[in-house]
Amino acid sequence: MTKTSAKIVITLRSSRELASIVNSITPELNDPLGNRAHASAKTHHRTLQLNFEAEDPHALHAIVTSLLRITKASLDACDTIITLKNKHRTEKQLDFRKVKRR
Repeated sequence: MTKTSAKIVITLRSSRELASIVNSITPELNDPLGNRAHASAKTHHRTLQLNFEAEDPHALHAIVTSLLRITKASLDACDTIITLKNKHRTEKQLDFRKVKRR
């Protein structure tokens, strides 16, 4: 049977996002669900390269989908944290302006 493979390269906004994603997907990389598919990751600066190899197209689809879902969840969490930090900074700036006017 012929193996199938895929490579996905993602460039992120920051090294913190990259670290977050790598921390999220590492358990999946170290503990594959079965013997039919394997995934590995490489990083360089803000770039994540995911490499997949599988025994058949169905196994490839399953592992790619699984890791992309984890990646998206990690990015969504990063976006939420950034939004909350920005909101907090804006509120602090508004409070400072109120105090300064008095």
